[in-house]
Amino acid sequence: MTEGIEHAGKLKAQLAAAADKTKDTIDSAREPIADKLLGAADRLRARGDRLPRAAAGVAQGTADRLEASATYLVSNTVPQMLEDLLSLVRENPVQSLLIAGAAGFLLGRALSRD
Repeated sequence: MTEGIEHAGKLKAQLAAAADKTKDTIDSAREPIADKLLGAADRLRARGDRLPRAAAGVAQGTADRLEASATYLVSNTVPQMLEDLLSLVRENPVQSLLIAGAAGFLLGRALSRD
């Protein structure tokens, strides 16, 4: 019985270490990703000026969303983003399930091609 408890304790410690490592990885990637999103927004705006009016409006709207995403990444911590994600899943369970299924399908296809 004590072996099971010890094993469970070790497993819990390993999971906590993995969670911390994942959090650190996400934290270190937030600013570079935000910079890339801002760069993409700037490029869209620059090219949008040369597009027809309707396409320029779409490009501007997309650039605004990219910029908002970059701001969100920089101004929120990983726990805050996780809580926001969980709230979205709770509010939209069917859509969340469909998105997760599609992402799993695409990931599976991408990995099976190797």
